[in-house]
Amino acid sequence: MGAIAVAMVAICMQRQTARAQATLNHLAKMEFDQDFLHAKKTFLEIEANGELIKYADRSSAHTKNARYIRLYLNHFELVSLGIQHKIIDYDIFKRWNRKTVQLVWTAAWPFVNKLRKEFHNDQLFVEFEELAKEFGSGKRRRFR
Repeated sequence: MGAIAVAMVAICMQRQTARAQATLNHLAKMEFDQDFLHAKKTFLEIEANGELIKYADRSSAHTKNARYIRLYLNHFELVSLGIQHKIIDYDIFKRWNRKTVQLVWTAAWPFVNKLRKEFHNDQLFVEFEELAKEFGSGKRRRFR
């Protein structure tokens, strides 16, 4: 019985280590991924100019800037899903990106809200929204 308990603990620790490693690898990759960095830069420049919401229109949806905005926001959507499925470590990601997630969501909310209405899809960026709300609440609810 004791050997089984030791094996179970070892398996859990191995999974936790693998998740932490995957998270650190992801964070490091994003620091050098040129497409992601360009999307981030584009998002920040457009947001600083107060023009983010105009790229949520159907007529602008296929522009290069709109694609970069969605690429940047999709990053947070995918991270949220990774955390929910225990592929990405919640605590490490939160410590590294908590404020960024909150600031980007706050800036992106008008864009996302208009995009949802424009395309009649309330599920657009819903995972990112949940992650930002959770990081802002200070309590761990959905992402256990």
